[in-house]
Amino acid sequence: VQEGNSNYTPAVDEQTIIVNKALQTLRFDPIPSQPYTREPVILSGSSSSGLPVVYTVVSGPATVTGNSLLMTGTGTVVVQATQAGDNNYVATDTVQRTFCVTASQPAAINGDTLSCTGKFTYFINAKWGTGYQWTVSENAAVKVLSDTSVEISYTRPGYYSITATPGNTCSSPANTLTVHIKEGPAKPVITVVNDSLLSSGAANGNQWFINGSIIPGATRQQYAPLQTGDYTVQVNADGCTSPVSEPYHF
Repeated sequence: VQEGNSNYTPAVDEQTIIVNKALQTLRFDPIPSQPYTREPVILSGSSSSGLPVVYTVVSGPATVTGNSLLMTGTGTVVVQATQAGDNNYVATDTVQRTFCVTASQPAAINGDTLSCTGKFTYFINAKWGTGYQWTVSENAAVKVLSDTSVEISYTRPGYYSITATPGNTCSSPANTLTVHIKEGPAKPVITVVNDSLLSSGAANGNQWFINGSIIPGATRQQYAPLQTGDYTVQVNADGCTSPVSEPYHF
């Protein structure tokens, strides 16, 4: 504004000045792999403007409140940091960090470690928040029942190693269980003695049956039939049970 004087008239000139929002940068350092724990991880991102950083969990077993990240299981976690800006600063680009949450110790495998041939179930309590991949040494068949349990069929005696490895992309430790499968008694063969006695091929541990039903007290090597029917015998030795014999009709 120029008010003028006795020689000049007043003069006015207007100009518009645009003040743009300032740029800001966001710093969010990489997060190293973390052992699974119930203690939160404190995130330490910062903006050059001093405005607060907002964190969100994009994917993975974790939750975030403020800058406190709490892990809920094992696996890969993706965390995102943003700063939305205000009247003076523009929003920053988002920054994502990916890290692994690993089991701090292997979860124990539960199941029989000393038994006979047959089918047995093994399981892991899902305390680490992940499924498992199961492997067993030779001469055993694995049937997956769920992410944390399997049925294993042993057909031969020996020592077996069962390994459960966490099924995620992180390097969580595996756990191994050693199982001893004992050799059970052989399938007995029934012979006839003096046309009146049935005799098992095993000297001890016998149990006689008639028509598939157990005969109470009939546990000796020989049995004198009291009625007509199909007789079978089964042998138990050292906690292991043999296959049932072929039936003998008396």
